[in-house]
Amino acid sequence: ILGLGHTQAGPVHSLGKMLHSLSHTSRYVDWSNLAFLGFPLDFRTGRILESKKVKGSDKLLVSQVDLGESKPRSIVSGVAEFYRPEDLPGMNVVVVSNLKPVKLRGELSEGMILATDDGNSLKIVEAPGDSKPGTVVR
Repeated sequence: ILGLGHTQAGPVHSLGKMLHSLSHTSRYVDWSNLAFLGFPLDFRTGRILESKKVKGSDKLLVSQVDLGESKPRSIVSGVAEFYRPEDLPGMNVVVVSNLKPVKLRGELSEGMILATDDGNSLKIVEAPGDSKPGTVVR
């Protein structure tokens, strides 16, 4: 999970470790409704409109993402080591859309772009190309 939904990596990292352990203790976990943790996550498709490097960071990009709302959302993600800003516009992505907005390195982040990480490379999770921005992901 790459867009940062908290001002420090600690809580996000702890959540990831907790979810990872849950996935190994139970055969099935309903990832789309984590109300048992105190917060349901809302996954939506989004289309990246533009992206740029975050000043003073080698790892962060900030993207404007269309989620089918009245205006695009700004989302900071830690993908700059694997993607150039010009690679992202036009990508259909999966976004956690109901996180509290935070400022990271002076940039507003209003969600979290999902990605896979195998320890060597990072790949943004892409939604089907014909997905309309704002479509619910289940």
